[in-house]
Amino acid sequence: MVNPGVFQGSRKEFLLSERPSYSAAVAEGYAADALAMIQRRYFKRYPVELPHTLEPSPEFLAAVDDNSADIEISMPDQDKISE
Repeated sequence: MVNPGVFQGSRKEFLLSERPSYSAAVAEGYAADALAMIQRRYFKRYPVELPHTLEPSPEFLAAVDDNSADIEISMPDQDKISE
């Protein structure tokens, strides 16, 4: 049986839709920048907290604004972290 892969549903559709822009970036020599932008856009749609088994709603995906600023994540307080 063939492994279907990790990405299914809209996640797979999103990544497949990015192939042409990534291919163009590779050809033009800015693949690392294109990959960073694809990852940024991916995590706006599929946050790390969202389990892979849960599909976001079409309304949530439609409301994603790629031009909005990313949320700043603060560094944890070193005094409150156990070894």
